[in-house]
Amino acid sequence: MITGQVKSYDFRFGDDFGDFLQSVDRATVTYNVDPVEVDQKLNDTADVRFNLYPTVGKYITSLSKGFTNSCNDIERMADDMYVKSEKLNLLSRFIIEVEACQNLLSLTTDKKYTHKRFAFSNVSKENKYRDVVLDESEFQEYFFWMNHYLSKMHAYLLQLKHTIEITPQIEFRLPSSMQPDGNTSTVDKPFAFFEYAFLRNGLAQIRRAFTPSQEDYYHLPYIQWDPKTEIITTQEQDNETGEWETYTRSFKDHLFNKYYQEFLKSMQLCDEHIDQLKTEQEIKLFITLSLGRFKYVLKNLEGNEDAKKYDFSVHPIKALIKYVYDRYEVFCPERDNQITGFLEKQPSQPQTEPVPEQRTLPASCRGMQLFLTLKKSIEGFTLLLHKQLTDAGFIPKETNLEVLRNAFNGSTQETALKIKWLDKGKNRKINKQTLFYLFNRLAEERIIAEDSDNKSFLQKLNFVFVDDKGEPLRHLRVSNATSGKFIKDTTPSKQAIDAGIAELKRLE
Repeated sequence: MITGQVKSYDFRFGDDFGDFLQSVDRATVTYNVDPVEVDQKLNDTADVRFNLYPTVGKYITSLSKGFTNSCNDIERMADDMYVKSEKLNLLSRFIIEVEACQNLLSLTTDKKYTHKRFAFSNVSKENKYRDVVLDESEFQEYFFWMNHYLSKMHAYLLQLKHTIEITPQIEFRLPSSMQPDGNTSTVDKPFAFFEYAFLRNGLAQIRRAFTPSQEDYYHLPYIQWDPKTEIITTQEQDNETGEWETYTRSFKDHLFNKYYQEFLKSMQLCDEHIDQLKTEQEIKLFITLSLGRFKYVLKNLEGNEDAKKYDFSVHPIKALIKYVYDRYEVFCPERDNQITGFLEKQPSQPQTEPVPEQRTLPASCRGMQLFLTLKKSIEGFTLLLHKQLTDAGFIPKETNLEVLRNAFNGSTQETALKIKWLDKGKNRKINKQTLFYLFNRLAEERIIAEDSDNKSFLQKLNFVFVDDKGEPLRHLRVSNATSGKFIKDTTPSKQAIDAGIAELKRLE
């Protein structure tokens, strides 16, 4: 047999075209002889194969089948691409490979085919028939059909390439992978999501996507879904500390967030749709039809028991009605009793920002005595610290002074204060080392009472501060252990803290 690995095209062109190329890009002939015993006598059996095919008929059948399957596969691959240049680039790769195979096969002056990669191998037990040699002249029929199907494939690819070249981009079918989800809002249908949610059982689909899947139960060590409260509870072990943390996710909060984001998206898409309309009449027609759909959705909500479980279900529709009337009042019809009743019955727009899905605080961090400033004036200390931390961007400017004061007046608080710590490191994650540096400096300068119990100190920090998303700070123990490294570096955050400490020291 011919030894060595045969070149494979499958990974670049798919199985069908890869097999076709492998049957024409070489001409390997194997002459295999083995003795077999027939009627207690040894007889020699010879087996001649061209590119692994025992007869020319089977070789032709393989080429024909490979050509047909390859054409279907190539058309499918081109059809799955939308951009015209990408289709042409794909076909160019196929054409180059076919032409390379054609260049291997040529006709001599006496009209016989020859192949640049022709190879003959004589294999028999104990090399018994080494004198047998077969040359290309005995395989001209194989070469003829090889050339026939190579030329046929080349002509097919050139014709397909020409068809694509003369076809305008707009006429190409949009592949299914690129087609928008019919249940999502688009510029053409700015409010499609809410019709899907409330008119086409979309709420059940959203809930089904939220509930744990089989893979979730397989991969997570602990996961529980409570169908009554619609809450997912999971427990995960911290890779650094080894401690277990409990996470909860509420479908109600998830749904509120989903509705709110879709409400914002629909407003934007509505504006874009109206911007594309050319006449006042077109705008009036679009708004009138949209308001009619809103009223139809609200009417159906009255009997939708699943949606009525959530008191905010009507909010996005009413908010969109209010938005359309406020922004495009000149194009809107007069408010009828139904619209007026809807808008006056409840506030028309969600009154709060989406509620982030949070993990629960440890039980040990609920209700505890917090930090104590040693300065005489707690009010002066709070005002100055608030200004320093907000100016440096460590906490939000809207942080309540009362909350900050409660963190440093030594009082016992029953609920977490949840002051957001915003400082971030180079990795764009919350930099807890600056927080530790702040408290270390406050204690060193006797501005606050020092906490000798490290566990208590970490619990207080976890009680007072959260990250920029409102979630409890993670890995506090590890960050505290490495906070000394930060102190050695000169950074803008460290400089801001040092400057603030100097001012606080002068405060009576």
